Amino acid sequence: MKAHRFNSLFVRKIAVILFLLLSLWWVYVSFILNNESINSNLFWAASYQLMALFGAIFGSIISKSWGGFKSIVGRTIAFFSIGLFLQVFGQSVFSFYNLILEVEIPYPSLADIGYFFSIPF
Repeated sequence: MKAHRFNSLFVRKIAVILFLLLSLWWVYVSFILNNESINSNLFWAASYQLMALFGAIFGSIISKSWGGFKSIVGRTIAFFSIGLFLQVFGQSVFSFYNLILEVEIPYPSLADIGYFFSIPF
């Protein structure tokens, strides 16, 4: 039981640190750079999905500890985690088009599959 609490505390600390770093980066891009650099906005947009990925991974682990799809709470957490994974997929495709291919993302695109299907989850 003690190891579980340590892991839980460690995961929470990582989540808070990641949130604070992303928030500070957003303040820097928004207020100090005044959104003048499009690339800095796109890099921030590509990186903030790390928080959703973190939540999706640990949400799926937590879902298993609540009984997975056999319990209502486990199922709820699992569906929320699947929705987060789909958001990460959409954001990754969006970032790939903008940062790697350096083209405006077409509409509709593969990213919209992730965004659209995250809604029901």
